[in-house]
Amino acid sequence: WAVPVVDEAGSALDISAGSPTASAEKVGGVGGQLVNASASLGDSYTIHAAFAADALSVGRWRVQTWLELGGEPQMLDQFEIRVQEANG
Repeated sequence: WAVPVVDEAGSALDISAGSPTASAEKVGGVGGQLVNASASLGDSYTIHAAFAADALSVGRWRVQTWLELGGEPQMLDQFEIRVQEANG
């Protein structure tokens, strides 16, 4: 997935000096299962992230994208996904 980083007015912010991270935490069940994603800067204002094939098991996951810029970590995006069994 890709996350463009913009200010309140919708203008692109320069994040080229930042360090992006992304992860997913399984929702529900016993204990929190956390899976890290690969995250990189696609250009000076977009973060690209992806999970390895088969990294997420069946169930609901809360996905977060973070950026550390100037020593300050900030959550940029959060959404939920549902992984289901494949059909044949």
